[in-house]
Amino acid sequence: MPIKSRSFRVFVLACCVGATEIVSIGDAEAGKVFRVIYDFKGGDDGGYPSGTLILDTSGNLYGVTKAAGSTNDGTVFKLSRRKVHTVLHSFSGPDGRDPGAGVIADTSGNLFGTAAEGGNSQCSFVGCGTVFKIAPSGSSQILHKFRGKSPDGGVPLGRLIDDSNGNLYGTTAGGGDNNDGIIFRISPERSETVLYSFQGGSDGANPAAGLIADASGNLYGTTSAGGGSGCQSRGCGTVFKLGQDGNEVVLHAFTGGDDGAIPVASLIADQNGNLYGTTSEGGGSGCGGDRCGTVFRIASDGTETVLHAFQGGTDGATPEAELIMDNAGNLFGTTAFGGGARHCACGTVFELAPDRTVIILEALDGRSATIPSGGLVADKKGNLYGVAVGGRGPGAIFKITLH
Repeated sequence: MPIKSRSFRVFVLACCVGATEIVSIGDAEAGKVFRVIYDFKGGDDGGYPSGTLILDTSGNLYGVTKAAGSTNDGTVFKLSRRKVHTVLHSFSGPDGRDPGAGVIADTSGNLFGTAAEGGNSQCSFVGCGTVFKIAPSGSSQILHKFRGKSPDGGVPLGRLIDDSNGNLYGTTAGGGDNNDGIIFRISPERSETVLYSFQGGSDGANPAAGLIADASGNLYGTTSAGGGSGCQSRGCGTVFKLGQDGNEVVLHAFTGGDDGAIPVASLIADQNGNLYGTTSEGGGSGCGGDRCGTVFRIASDGTETVLHAFQGGTDGATPEAELIMDNAGNLFGTTAFGGGARHCACGTVFELAPDRTVIILEALDGRSATIPSGGLVADKKGNLYGVAVGGRGPGAIFKITLH
């Protein structure tokens, strides 16, 4: 059955790729405004937001915090169009904790997500993680508690996707045959199927991101390790495809050099089947031996092209979140560090044009917001929204108006 995932965005990609150029926002986007639209207090409202926000048709934002809430185990929240913050669920441990991947929504308004810890106690005292559902009424349900032992996985770090039949798909960073992670499916009846168990070698290991899917039901993702012998013999990570027949194909194994290393974010795709993503290390010559990370493209034949290698200065460093793409083929994303703002190198929000020009939309200054901790989401007008782990309090939600 073809998988229709809201995470699998198809756009038209513009042509032509040239040399990298970095320009300031003043040179590129007149009228840009960056502002924080909510500051977390670190109490019942949550703290340290993470993952990528989602938007409903009314302009309400939904997301997660990794900590705080009623028992300091994290929250799921809604920020209304009028900037009213509501906690939809506060985790308590047995139902999960540290829900850092964000949520998805179905057509009925139910929210689905993963918590990296909590649930069962097999993965030490913190638990192996859960898959949860939150109804529009606010009631919550645990769809699966990971056991952390083969064949089941443990520690889900990526966001879920769903199909037209209500099945949920995701990854865990641990568990499985060799504790190298799994790809799983959860049915509407709460039955788990392990679709693939990573072996930790050339096939990859420890996926830290979610999946995307094509119209034929093939799944695509990244692993943060495995694939080769680089990166202190752990392997530098992979881009993979999992067919409906259960066979995994590695489309690219990172070497830790110019091609990048340690991808921890989900992929996106264009209408031609090209895949786009980020690596948190590798690439250029900045940031010491680990380098500063990349934006890359994987063609349908497996050829990798590095679209930008971060230098750790004004362009940023360590991209750890997925990208989004507009209809003109411009890519938008965040870096966790770099930027060269006056008060700290606290990360950037960037735009990467098809000609490889990098536009810095915002260099976070450490005062209003610090360290973007997820990807971006765009509204119908092209305004961008994201979260940061610091600012005036333990986290913030920000908006960038580009026009």
